[in-house]
Order: sequence, then structure tokens, then C-alpha cells
Amino acid sequence: MNVKNKGTKQPSDTNDKQCACIKSCTSVTICWGILLLIMALRIYFTTLLIHKNKDLLRSQLNWTNTSTAFETQIRDLIAENQNLTEQIKLMKMELSLGPEKVCNTCQEGWLHFESNCYAINDAELGEKKTWEEAQENCKGKISDLAVVINATEKKYISDKSWKSSGENGYWIGLRAEGG
Repeated sequence: MNVKNKGTKQPSDTNDKQCACIKSCTSVTICWGILLLIMALRIYFTTLLIHKNKDLLRSQLNWTNTSTAFETQIRDLIAENQNLTEQIKLMKMELSLGPEKVCNTCQEGWLHFESNCYAINDAELGEKKTWEEAQENCKGKISDLAVVINATEKKYISDKSWKSSGENGYWIGLRAEGG
């Protein structure tokens, strides 16, 4: 028994058209998918290249700045080297001038003994100072009254003091260098 439903029967021509349409839609969909994939990959790699390019430009700028800084330092060091070389030449010339140059350990008017400089104030009888006044006078000269440490120093001070008035009393200033 062969029962055919006339309402559901479709001609073979329509089935072929539907099949061709489905195949065509599937092909178009695949093409669109491939096209979208290619576009997405292109966008991704283009963005990646842009970022890499920016990184390279930043690195190049950093290297340029570093190079410029080093060149500046080199120029400064060369100038400093030349300046120091000139100073050394001048010092050597001054050193080679010979014995005409004399190094004074004490200020003018002061006497040198051992490692000290002494200033002796030979005041007239009416101008003699008290101990406090003598101390202030010494402080004004950035010095202090002498404190005799040993007999040698005492003899030196006694020998250098002036006794024009016949009196033996005197104050003497001591300047400690570097102290």
C-alpha cells in the first residue's frame, strides 16, 4: 500500500533549489567568516606593530638622551681636565722659581718658636695693660696669652721680652695655628 500525501509532496525541482540555496548560504557564510578572521588578524597585528614601533621610538629617544648626556659629561670632563692641567703647569712653574720664595709660618711681627707663634707687646710704662686687657688684646688677634709648658719655652719668652722699664712683669700672646 502506497499512500502518498498530496499536500506534503513537493516537486523534486524545489528540493534541488533548497539544497543549492543551503549550499550557497553555507559557502557565503564560510567566506564571510574567513574574511572576518583575516580582518581581525590584520587589526590585531597592525595594533601590535604600532605598539612595537612606539616602544622602539621611546627606546631610541632614551638612547639619544643618554648619549647626549654622556657627550655633555665628556665635554665637561675634558674642560675640567684642561683646567686642572693648566693649574698643575702653573704650580710647577711657581715651584721651580727657586729659593726666592720664603714660607713664613707666623704673621708679620710675630716670632716663631718650636710650633708656636708669639706676639710680644712692648708697651711703655704708662701704657701697660692688666691681665684682662692683655687677654682681650690677644683675643683681638685670634690668639691667647701664653701658658708656659717647660723651661725651654720659659727661657725663650724671658729672652725675647723687653725690659725697658726695668720691670720684669710682662704678658705675652700665643697664637695656636689650626687650633
